Amino acid sequence: MKIIQSFAQFDEGSYYLRHDKKNSEKVYLNFYSMLLSVLTLQKYYGSVTMYCNKKAHDTFIKYLPYKEIKIVENKNNFNFWNYYKIDVMRKQTSKFIHVDPDVFIFDDLFSVFMNGRNFDIIVQDVIPDYMNPVNGEMPKIRDYLKKSKFMDPKICDGKAFSNGVIGMTVKVKNEFMKVADTLKKAFENNELKVHEDLISMISEEVAIYLLAMRDELRYHEILPYDEVLKNGSRHTANERKYTHMWGDSKFNTQYVEVMKLKIRKEFPLFGDLIDQYDNEVMTNVNI
Repeated sequence: MKIIQSFAQFDEGSYYLRHDKKNSEKVYLNFYSMLLSVLTLQKYYGSVTMYCNKKAHDTFIKYLPYKEIKIVENKNNFNFWNYYKIDVMRKQTSKFIHVDPDVFIFDDLFSVFMNGRNFDIIVQDVIPDYMNPVNGEMPKIRDYLKKSKFMDPKICDGKAFSNGVIGMTVKVKNEFMKVADTLKKAFENNELKVHEDLISMISEEVAIYLLAMRDELRYHEILPYDEVLKNGSRHTANERKYTHMWGDSKFNTQYVEVMKLKIRKEFPLFGDLIDQYDNEVMTNVNI
């Protein structure tokens, strides 16, 4: 059972900062969220494997304390930035959990999936239809599913999985690759036309949800659906000791300082790593 993370650095910078003039410089700030992420994972599960392209490795990942780093070059263009993560999952030959490198856990949240056989997949949470950013595109997705006869459009009910954490068995992974690849081809051939900002979510988080509905997969939610409906995702995450620095929040310098303090408090042995990075790298970066 492997815990994996992935990151591909694009020449264009971060997709979340594509309209920011300092996009290319702010990539260096990924170091702090990744450091806190890998330290929390290693605390509970030991070794974590990072997959990254050489550009990302040489920029900042080489400074991080991963037990194993594998260089895998990125073959996807900027609009398909999330397919690097999918390609990394494609390489797995045993049951695994992929954790986005801006996710922090402060409790043992994975063992129920890692050590048992009751679930086929683990996800961060189920996004209700009324909270789903892709909801406006659902009629197009249903129409594509109907015309292509790829899946029964009735399973497309407006929900999706949130994949800050996504893990699965090899059998499920093989089926997920088929769904993700089919959707990518549909986007490339203009058989499915959606807003470009939503391609990543549809091809990953909607795709794995559709697969789960089609194959009646048993899924474990880190943030239970009923609790999210009742209390909201932020409150539920706090109660479950789970944090996801979604979008561009990890590039906010105020949050960066909070992450630094958290690392120094919870993992004092790695405070020197922050100092080293600040002195050797960040002093030469203009943010």
